[in-house]
Amino acid sequence: MELVDYIERIVSEINSKTNEVTKITGLSEVIEMLRSYDVTRGKKLRSVICALVCDTLGGNHKAAIDYALAIELTHQASLIHDDVIDGDMFRRGRLTFAERYGVGRAIIVGDMLASFAISAIKDMSPFEFALGARHLAPAWRKLAEGAYLEHVFSEKPTIEKYYKVIEYKTASLFEVASKLGVVASGGGQANLDRFGAYGLACGMAFQMTDDLVDVLKSRSSKKFVGDLAERSITLPILAAMVSGESEALQKYLRKEQMTDEQQSAFLTSELIEKGISEAKNLVEGTVNSARKCVSDLPVSEYKDVLMEIPEYIVQSLMLEVKG
Repeated sequence: MELVDYIERIVSEINSKTNEVTKITGLSEVIEMLRSYDVTRGKKLRSVICALVCDTLGGNHKAAIDYALAIELTHQASLIHDDVIDGDMFRRGRLTFAERYGVGRAIIVGDMLASFAISAIKDMSPFEFALGARHLAPAWRKLAEGAYLEHVFSEKPTIEKYYKVIEYKTASLFEVASKLGVVASGGGQANLDRFGAYGLACGMAFQMTDDLVDVLKSRSSKKFVGDLAERSITLPILAAMVSGESEALQKYLRKEQMTDEQQSAFLTSELIEKGISEAKNLVEGTVNSARKCVSDLPVSEYKDVLMEIPEYIVQSLMLEVKG
């Protein structure tokens, strides 16, 4: 079984159910906004992991897809709200929902998507619904706490605080996706622990690579783009801070005006090179940690895909730099 083929199949299933569940609202304008904004776009890695874990354990695929849809809708809601909080104009090269339709509509539609997540599992058995809610509720709380921690992180940044922010704000949904895949298979605590750790590591690798991509894209552009334009302390910047000091780094951290030439010189400096190198090492270690979680599973086509997913996450994000 090819990884890409499996992803395409799960994405197709999720997209079909997304279109169904969003029609719950009687507001035609909202339905049209979601259609026009193409809320179904993307690789849906969290949903794929949920279904894949379930299929690996020989579980109830339909239940896994329902849980995966709830996770995907939660994720979409969090992205819309996150862009409002950060005041971002673009996400992945296109206008954010708030920029396109206004902040008020973005907040309201984000809330709607969160409610649709509950609707996605409402027709499950009471037991399945309860188990889903039991795992989803802490993930929603972690998303909010991660967003809060991110906004106070820059006051006294440390690698430990960084890991906590990305664990809560990004990796928590990957973790719950894996766990709900176990739940859909009727698996016990040992599998919840194993696959929860797998999902968490995949999510951490995702965010760490995303941070790396922003720095590499900035270097290619010879000026700050993405999070660096906001002077965010991403993983490579944090690693550079640990490696040493420079006046340019202090200017960056103090958010002082820097010319294009100064930005380019900073991005190609030895200090940033060290930060990039360390970030790459940390990403590689996290990918290996994810793979180790499932390395001793019985041989199967699903295990092969599980082993491929962590590196696929990294490489799919790195394509943004190559592109």
